[in-house]
Amino acid sequence: MERANTMLTLMRGSRARALAGHPWVYANEIQTRLPAELDGSCVELKTARGFSLGSGIYNSQSQIIWRKLSSDKIELNEAFFKQALTQSLARRGTTPFCRLVWSEADYLPGLIVDRFQDILVVQAQTKAMELHLETIARILLELTEAKDILFKNNHAIRKLEGLPQYTKTVTGNPIEAQWVTIEGISYWIDWMEGQKTGFYLDQRLEHLRIGHYAKDREVLDACCNQGGFALHAAKAGARSVLAIDISEECTRSTQNNAEHNSLQV
Repeated sequence: MERANTMLTLMRGSRARALAGHPWVYANEIQTRLPAELDGSCVELKTARGFSLGSGIYNSQSQIIWRKLSSDKIELNEAFFKQALTQSLARRGTTPFCRLVWSEADYLPGLIVDRFQDILVVQAQTKAMELHLETIARILLELTEAKDILFKNNHAIRKLEGLPQYTKTVTGNPIEAQWVTIEGISYWIDWMEGQKTGFYLDQRLEHLRIGHYAKDREVLDACCNQGGFALHAAKAGARSVLAIDISEECTRSTQNNAEHNSLQV
């Protein structure tokens, strides 16, 4: 069982943003690094005068050496994850396609969970979340009754935390790409090979809002990915829609999605 009594101390005279409530502390803002064996554990952060700023996850290999979990002293154990995940799910309700867990916004730094009906896609971008993935997956299965979880941990950002890159599912079976309808638009989603979690569910509501501004206008969707903004603009009656992306795969996907939905992009 981990304890938050291991202490990290800010430098004297530090102007670290954590003093104003920011959830991150950088390596050049602390007095002394803790031993590497504490990487991924929960430690307490204090000012040079000894005032506690709360508990957070520590990683000596990362430039972001401390990420806040709580203003209180806590233990990073199964009970903590059960409570945090239960609260995160409660905030999202029963929406079938949504971001269930959004890193620091849900007090789980580096953890992303997207729900695609009965499929969950999980990204762990910090060592602490990686070390507890088995526990996190077990709790998510209990709370959501998902049929499978995809660990999409192939992003290069993991290298900054000293973590390997991989993609795998809980069941061991690949998740087949398929057409999925999200907020009235159908997308071909390839969870195993697509970018991020397969779709930018964190922008789902913003995709809808573009419709309020797009009618009879010329619309540019830059960095279009799967074309979420472009397709909703076209559906709302935009005069013309241009979608661009540095990735040829993304522009091809957007065009395929547009054709499937009988929209002009």
